[in-house]
Amino acid sequence: LGPLYLLITEIFPTEIRVLGFGLTFNLAYSYVGGTASLVAQALDGYSPVAPGLYAAGVGALSAAVAVVARRLRAGGKLPSYLAGAKAAAEAGNAACSEATA
Repeated sequence: LGPLYLLITEIFPTEIRVLGFGLTFNLAYSYVGGTASLVAQALDGYSPVAPGLYAAGVGALSAAVAVVARRLRAGGKLPSYLAGAKAAAEAGNAACSEATA
């Protein structure tokens, strides 16, 4: 689960990283987690294993999205702001050094 959080945080630029991660995480948690008991109760009428299959399906969908996002980022189709933030920090440090010299 840890690498998934790292992947998600790297998608957002540093200026909005906390907002982007927090908002997407909490919205997904409320939509999926908030309705899980309702969906499980509705599915329980069809089969006793249906709620477990629902939970497994949501987990598989989450893993598939993480794999696709990682491949897109490796292919350069999703930005990786972590490298850009490091370069910006180094440029800022260089500017500070020049200003104080």
